[in-house]
Amino acid sequence: MPTSGIGGVKRAFALAIRRLSVIHRDAEEELSSLIDERTDLLVERGMSRDEARAEAIRLLGKPLEDASADVRRSAERRERVMSIREWFDGARADVLYAIRGLRREVLFSSFIVVTLALAIGVNAAMFGIVDRVLLRGPAHVVAPNRLVRIYWSVRGPAGEDRTSAAIDPHIYANLELEAQAFSGIAMYSRASSVSVLGNGASARLISSATATSNFLSLLGTRVIAGRFFVPEE
Repeated sequence: MPTSGIGGVKRAFALAIRRLSVIHRDAEEELSSLIDERTDLLVERGMSRDEARAEAIRLLGKPLEDASADVRRSAERRERVMSIREWFDGARADVLYAIRGLRREVLFSSFIVVTLALAIGVNAAMFGIVDRVLLRGPAHVVAPNRLVRIYWSVRGPAGEDRTSAAIDPHIYANLELEAQAFSGIAMYSRASSVSVLGNGASARLISSATATSNFLSLLGTRVIAGRFFVPEE
């Protein structure tokens, strides 16, 4: 099995490194050989060498430069077809050889199949996690591709610029009144304190945060029970 694999690699490399200059040279040689044969035939019929060569070129039906270009293009197409056919033939032979080898080694074949199945399953699971966590928007947001986060920069006493997503409530109020590029603006702060929810043994600690009354409705979130709070609250 290793010998067949190396042979397939050698064939692939041989096809890949065959340059256009070699293909064009072979095509030119074929055309030149055709002209020479016709010239010799016309010389045998009584024409001079120069007249016979001119007549052989005329019989091509087009100027020599155009005929040469057509032959080169035809050779390129033929080379591509032959290369693809040879590659498929070599790959088919390698696959069949590998299958015969796997049939002889049933235990080894089973180990390979199980290993591939586990690897594919793990990759699929990891992609699902990455897709859900990093690539897709949050499930509770109606149009995540239209959602943006606003940052603001302030210059400190020493002249350095500091950028932050924490916006002062007064600045938020001005943005809400003046900003025209957004369909809506909401403000929230990250959890900054811990509160006790419930009484007795069922009590538990929860993190609390603050948000404007339109925060959840701006995201398109729907309430399961109850209602959102209003600006007065």
